[in-house]
Amino acid sequence: MSGFSTSVRLFDGRIDGRDDLARALGVAQSASDADLVARAFERWGIDAPAHILGQRVAAAVAAGCGGIVCATADVREAKQLAPRLLAVVPGIRPAGSDPNDQARPATPGAALTAGADLLVVGRAVTRADDQAAAAEAIAGEVSVAARG
Repeated sequence: MSGFSTSVRLFDGRIDGRDDLARALGVAQSASDADLVARAFERWGIDAPAHILGQRVAAAVAAGCGGIVCATADVREAKQLAPRLLAVVPGIRPAGSDPNDQARPATPGAALTAGADLLVVGRAVTRADDQAAAAEAIAGEVSVAARG
């Protein structure tokens, strides 16, 4: 596969609807799940999760999970497919801040407006010069968005 010589992707999961995904990717039905995920990233890049979101949500529901981790851009669709699942959204950053390694970061307000239930905030606070002020700013944005 091209494009993966300098990166490592680890996949430990199950793909529901794998035959449909294999057809969409133009690969053999016998391809491994790991190969399907790698091909999806090769074809769609950082947008690959959106193309397999339905399978991820179905697998979470079938397994009895209480939630799914997804980007803000995927929350609405995930909630439409399985409204009872909690949507946990990583990559939360204040507007204009460094996205670091987050491919699809979002502000707290955008995530909550999309329907996120839990926000994962890390480096936006832990790497801030003034961690208390950074945490307060994010909490303030959450408060404003929650009043909506």
